[in-house]
Amino acid sequence: MTKPKFWTYENKLLIILFFAFGFVFFDRQALNFLIPFIIEDLHLNNTQIGLLASGLALTWALSGPIVGLFADKTGKKKQILIIFILIFSTLSLLHGTVTSFAMLLVLRLLMGFAEGPVLPISQSMMAVASSPSRRGFNMGFMQSTAASMLGSVLAPLIIVSLASTFDWRKAFYLTIVPGIILVFFIWKHVKAKEDAVEAINQTDSVSIKDIKLMDVVKHRNIWMATLISIFSLTWFLVYITFVPVYLVGTKGLSPGSMSLIMSAVGFGGVLWGFAVPAISDKIGRKPAMIFFSFVSALSPLVVLLYNGGSLWFLALLIFLFHTGQGVQPLFMSTIPAESIPVKYIAVSVGLIMGVGELIGGVISPLLAGFAADSFGTSAPLIISISGALIAGILSMFMIETAPVKTKKKIEGDKLSKYSV
Repeated sequence: MTKPKFWTYENKLLIILFFAFGFVFFDRQALNFLIPFIIEDLHLNNTQIGLLASGLALTWALSGPIVGLFADKTGKKKQILIIFILIFSTLSLLHGTVTSFAMLLVLRLLMGFAEGPVLPISQSMMAVASSPSRRGFNMGFMQSTAASMLGSVLAPLIIVSLASTFDWRKAFYLTIVPGIILVFFIWKHVKAKEDAVEAINQTDSVSIKDIKLMDVVKHRNIWMATLISIFSLTWFLVYITFVPVYLVGTKGLSPGSMSLIMSAVGFGGVLWGFAVPAISDKIGRKPAMIFFSFVSALSPLVVLLYNGGSLWFLALLIFLFHTGQGVQPLFMSTIPAESIPVKYIAVSVGLIMGVGELIGGVISPLLAGFAADSFGTSAPLIISISGALIAGILSMFMIETAPVKTKKKIEGDKLSKYSV
């Protein structure tokens, strides 16, 4: 029987990795949505909430580039992906057994180490399997749309519902099931080794065979993307960590109403997660990053300015303004993949993600928690807004890599060369 034209390996891999990374964020986000329930049992303060987010981001940041480099060198990306999905699924289940803040912190540290390698390994596989004309869409859909759909749309609805019906511990126990299912599909359908049939577009004139790992680190797009990652992840991780607490504790919303608003964040991420990269396939990576980074600053701003009006209108504004998650796969995955040799993609994505997590994910939530306790609960939202604005400014200094732009430049250079 002939397979449908749609069912190419590129699309099959996209769907599998979509659910793999989406499940990572489902597990990561679960704690944020259960914090209002857990606070009562473990008596947590804002500084401890920030520390939990920072601890996971710390080990996530360290494991991403380290395991990414190991995966690049050994080529055993499929096997490594399976192992780490099994580990973080088990750790997520164990969250339901915690009896103290210290125990919860240890589990978050271990989970961060297990989850960190999933994105760089997945994106390195996706970059090679993608057609140049849809690379931005594929990598954005796999990263941001997946994280938003499973982590921000479904997670608050499912997790909060389970916790309200039963208790927050039982909500964690069920997370082992999707992990086992994912491992089966990866084992059965993902190739053990990727074949780079089409060379990924290169912006440099230097032969890719001559580029060393240190040359990759020095590449302007890599270190600029690393700086942008710091502030973009500050915008995102401070937002998702403190907005649920802010809406319930400061604005007086019920957990159910809070979950509605956070689902709007998720739906915005679902749309913009693939829409922004798809737009960048047409207009270029750089203009898309600049514009949508600035727009994303409006998402925490409308939460900060909310004074008890219509929840549905607030949800609509957040849906429209939460564009930053579509920017993240561009600087974190797509632009690096188009700027450096294929053999360094996993470690480069891991490095950009790792440094961003280390500062934007470790230090920023910790400072935001301290700022909330010291200066008021609106402080984290101001920090989030600032992160988005700085990310937009830094995006102005990136080198364009979109095939639609670089192809036109090459053709223009050829015409000018032979014109009189």
